[in-house]
Amino acid sequence: MIDFAVNDQREVPGSLDWLHPSERQLCDAFKFKKRKNDWLLGRWTAKNLVQKNWFKQYDLSEIAILPGENRAPFLYLGEQTTFQQISISHSQGIALCATNDSGSYLGCDLERIEKRSKHFYEAYFTQKERKQISDDAEFLTEAEFYSLYWSAKESVMKALRMGLSLHPLKLEVVKIEKGPAKWNKILVSNLVDLQIFSGIWKIKDEMVYVVLSAELEAVHLNRE
Repeated sequence: MIDFAVNDQREVPGSLDWLHPSERQLCDAFKFKKRKNDWLLGRWTAKNLVQKNWFKQYDLSEIAILPGENRAPFLYLGEQTTFQQISISHSQGIALCATNDSGSYLGCDLERIEKRSKHFYEAYFTQKERKQISDDAEFLTEAEFYSLYWSAKESVMKALRMGLSLHPLKLEVVKIEKGPAKWNKILVSNLVDLQIFSGIWKIKDEMVYVVLSAELEAVHLNRE
């Protein structure tokens, strides 16, 4: 099962007693308040999501989300990692978290919609993607398209836990849909091995949200 949640900064309690001791050490190391608040928001969103789905018998302070390879988040109960996958993104005081219990690749991303330079478009988007965006100009604005495509690529890079070591040109958005649903379908191809990532996207309040998984059709649209 794949599930995801969205929260904003107002949801995070003032007390930090919900943090695991290892998380508290990480929290105390932040020097800048904004980065600390973003981190807390992401952890609060993620820990509540996994507790709701799989660990109702545990207090939040017994669940830890700690950085691993490429600083990707890993879920711990006690000293042991669990098989659930987790992905966290935050921007502009909002956090998006996705998780699954299948162990398959999973990534999510949240981005503010903004216009980028022509160099950015040419450096990180394939010719096919740029043509698709040009051909569908009435569908979304240029800034919305490129923000969506970039967020989709970021989601796959997170899922593969490779970050920018996987060049964005090695990923290609092959299909997006827009219909009456608040969440719509998107497909991204990893051009290195032709693996397809399936997921959903939406735009709300000048923000783009994307959740992608290697499990085809595993992320459903019946969400707010």
